[in-house]
Amino acid sequence: MRNLLLFILIISANILISQNNQHKKVLDHKDLVTWNKMDQVQISQNGNYVLYRVFSEINDPKVVVYNKNNQKEFIINRASEAKFYGEKFVVLKVKIPVDSLRQLKRKKTNENDLPKDTCYLVRLDSFKIEKISNLKSWKIIESDSGNAMCIQLEPSKKVTQDTTIKKKWKPENKENGSKLIVFQNEKKETFNYVKDFNIADKQNAILFLTTGEDSINRNKLYYIPANSKNFEPKLIVDTTESIKNLTLHPEKNSFAFLQDADTSKTNINRKYQLFLWKDSQIKRVSAEHLKNQSLILSDAGILQFNPKTNYLLYAAAKPLAVQDTNVVPDEIVNVEVWNSLKGKLYTQQNVDAEKDKNKI
Repeated sequence: MRNLLLFILIISANILISQNNQHKKVLDHKDLVTWNKMDQVQISQNGNYVLYRVFSEINDPKVVVYNKNNQKEFIINRASEAKFYGEKFVVLKVKIPVDSLRQLKRKKTNENDLPKDTCYLVRLDSFKIEKISNLKSWKIIESDSGNAMCIQLEPSKKVTQDTTIKKKWKPENKENGSKLIVFQNEKKETFNYVKDFNIADKQNAILFLTTGEDSINRNKLYYIPANSKNFEPKLIVDTTESIKNLTLHPEKNSFAFLQDADTSKTNINRKYQLFLWKDSQIKRVSAEHLKNQSLILSDAGILQFNPKTNYLLYAAAKPLAVQDTNVVPDEIVNVEVWNSLKGKLYTQQNVDAEKDKNKI
């Protein structure tokens, strides 16, 4: 009798379990991709605002800004990469709708012709939005000493020219540069034809490189010190030689850069010069000691200041072999040697060939 009752109980339990399972929906991939996720959570400097991004695998993301004082939310659709700028602004990137982007890609639209991102500058007290279209890149620094932000735009395809001025304006492109909108604390200024820029990591000092308004391109390097009172850039260098690797000291009014003094047209073994601006003076850093080690200054590695020792770290590399231009193609011996003891496969060596040339 006991065995019979136990058997009935087991059967009844199995029936109940099977009925419950029939009512449960089986999750598949379509359900998972529609689930909302949350990331990029931040709190404002004064603690009154919180922002975060809500996104799923298939839908457009959105940024939510929450005001803890009145418990209201402000939602910006198709937004991401949001950051607080000081205590009054939120800066974020807004893309075109995902569906619209898919349609353009189906039409085989050239990547350069796709709509560019838009930068939204949102005031926290009123949630008014200033839109800055044609966004290329940006950088934002928040520090105890002050804030700074640089927003660079893509080169404009239209040349805006004042008809009352006979002077011919040059177009914006990769060689000439494009507009850079600079914020330092609450001050704002726009500079034209900027090719490169950088901001110090722990202060709001700004460094940018422009080709100038003149049709004859010259590389002009400007510096805006931390918490500048008059917000007037200081001209550091004005040269026809190229300048790259702009690097600022994270905490002090000092910076460094590489200048290409090579007049040859070759792209290898360029004769770079290293310059350091310190104590309101610029000087060239000697690299003669590298010759004894058969090395040259390299632009492949980044310049970096050590904030503890204030040392400037820079990259050096062995010169690449230069091909003899007097040899005709049928005299060149093309031999590639590989053995099984090497740690990298021959096929991978070919893939990494260009990257290996820039090793430091």
